[in-house]
Amino acid sequence: MVAVLSGQDDFSLVLMASKGIEPSYPEAFHIGFMLGSAEAVLKAYDKLVSGGIAVGQEPRKIRDRFGFYFQFENLMIEVGH
Repeated sequence: MVAVLSGQDDFSLVLMASKGIEPSYPEAFHIGFMLGSAEAVLKAYDKLVSGGIAVGQEPRKIRDRFGFYFQFENLMIEVGH
């Protein structure tokens, strides 16, 4: 399986997995998307929720950043500012 995500500034993220093989990651492994403002974080959260993604906790202050984490299948994802 392959997912290709394309964004601004010629950014591409390619995720690949072999069908039938469950990927495993080290403890606390995650990918992060750092956005330009707290408003952009809120907008991303709202877009995920309205798209039916189970995000869990709303964006909040985490250490010295503002953002949220969520699980997509067995991969942790961070969106923050």
